[in-house]
Amino acid sequence: MFRRVNVDSYFSAIQRLVEERILKAQAEGVFDNLSGKGKPLRSEPGPRVNSSLRVSCKILRNAGILPPELELRREIGNLRDLLSHVDDEGELRELVKELNEKILAYNVMSGRTMAGEIQQVYGEKLVEKLRSRRSTCHLDALSKSKAND
Repeated sequence: MFRRVNVDSYFSAIQRLVEERILKAQAEGVFDNLSGKGKPLRSEPGPRVNSSLRVSCKILRNAGILPPELELRREIGNLRDLLSHVDDEGELRELVKELNEKILAYNVMSGRTMAGEIQQVYGEKLVEKLRSRRSTCHLDALSKSKAND
């Protein structure tokens, strides 16, 4: 009822057919005007991706879409940059809370061990730095105004 197929001969027949078509296309000059001809192949940066996901990851990367883990890491970097420019304690506390939530989500998502995870930011230390920065600026302004008097 069912016919047993010799898999090795089946794939070798397909391989022969593919080779013949490639050689024919080369003879016709189909590959002559390809971009990057004569240059080494560009290796793909980043972690090794499962072969079943490789094409979809390449399509997303070419479209400028990052995987959720990398998008979250970029947002964490942006929030950390913002911390040094905030002058309001309430806004600073909200920013630290948002940053720590994203760091926690990233650490859970990436499955990092304690040694490899991104460390959370301690809001009270940043508030103290902000107060210290304000008082230093206030003292500098007072000393300048006294010098002008």
